[in-house]
Amino acid sequence: MTILKTKGILIKDQNYHAVLTNRRILLTSAADQKLRSINLPDVQKIEVAADDSGDPVIILFVPSVAGEVKKVILHFSQKNFPDPRQVSSLWSSEIMKRIQPTVPVPPDTIPKKGSSPPAFCVTCGKKVVDGSVFCNNCGTKIIYPTQPMPLQQGEESIRENVKTPDISMGKSK
Repeated sequence: MTILKTKGILIKDQNYHAVLTNRRILLTSAADQKLRSINLPDVQKIEVAADDSGDPVIILFVPSVAGEVKKVILHFSQKNFPDPRQVSSLWSSEIMKRIQPTVPVPPDTIPKKGSSPPAFCVTCGKKVVDGSVFCNNCGTKIIYPTQPMPLQQGEESIRENVKTPDISMGKSK
């Protein structure tokens, strides 16, 4: 599934057409049309910064074939984007969402076969196989009847709990 598409991202002074999917970043060079990709599960770290001219960059730390960690620097130049900070911020936000480690489900919250009444997915309504953590049909996390339901928060309470990450764009001139 395609999340973002952007033309004009620079990597080592070469223009790339970049596509972000749920699992990878696909990069096609404008010069040689060669396709390269970065598997998001392989990204060990992401940094948001600015280059010497103040243009935003996203630095991805990815293991190479030889095993050492390499930096892939996605450069959002002012000459390629009307608002490079906005584009960079969107890309970094979407990448971070997809590289966050998943939290394992504690085994004691998953009922054993036959130990609970049948469960149904709250999203699609399909019957769920006993012991499943996610719906086999739509992928929604299953909350079994024996588990306490999560607390509902009011809209104002949710807004108060939203945290905006500190993103440094480098030195201002």
